[in-house]
Parts: sequence; structure tokens; C-alpha cells
Amino acid sequence: MLSPRLSALLLAVLATGAAQAETLFSCTTTQGKQLQIEAQGDSLHYRYGKTGKPELEFSQPRQNINNGACSSEGKRHDWLVMTHNGNEYMIMAEGGQRQRATLDVYLNARKNSSLTLTCRSNSIHNRLSQLSSISSPCSP
Repeated sequence: MLSPRLSALLLAVLATGAAQAETLFSCTTTQGKQLQIEAQGDSLHYRYGKTGKPELEFSQPRQNINNGACSSEGKRHDWLVMTHNGNEYMIMAEGGQRQRATLDVYLNARKNSSLTLTCRSNSIHNRLSQLSSISSPCSP
């Protein structure tokens, strides 16, 4: 019979292992760098950079992200905004026959100081819709 302390430790280890990371979004940018968003438990993990050598990694609780979806002309548009060190990282993905996705980085959350990276269309894995079950018409 296991001691109560050992049983609690074993349960904690098993519970941690049960929360597997799920890739919600990934792509290779036109600059050849990887962008990945993973969900694990109550957090989302952002990773950007070369394979095996990320330039930026951070995590954020789900309740602190901003996300949504809309539909227009038979295409679904998903978006996700995460913040880190005063910067906003917005991923916008468009579904349909020709998938497109971009990453906009707003430095210090200023819309006039930004950088846009484009994903290679054949590299997009988009499951951001799992974050938002509500989809409304896109505004013009």
C-alpha cells in the first residue's frame, strides 16, 4: 500500500501528464520561421523562431487572451491576440480553398508601430476555431 504522501505525488504527476499540449495554430512564415500556438490546460503558449531555436516564447492564461471569428463570402476568419512585455501579437487566419494567415506584432501596443509576417499558404495548420464557438458576419 502506498503512503498518502506518495499517492498524492503520483496523482499530481499523472494529472500533469494528462494535460497534453494541443497545437491550435502553426505555420512557416515567408522568412522560414515557425509560428506556433499551443493550448495546454488553462494556458496558451506562443512560440516563434527557427525550428529548435525559438526567438520568443511565452505563455498566457486563456482568460487573458482576446479571440473571435467571423464569416464572409463563405470563408471563416479566426483571430487571436496575445500580449507580452507590452507588445500585442495578433494572428489572423482565413479559411476556405486558399488559406491565408498573418501575424501582426504591435510594438508597445501602438497600432502605428507594427510588423506583419505572412505565413506560407501550404504550411498553415489552423484550429483557432476551437477557442471560439461564436462566429458572426464580418464587418465591411
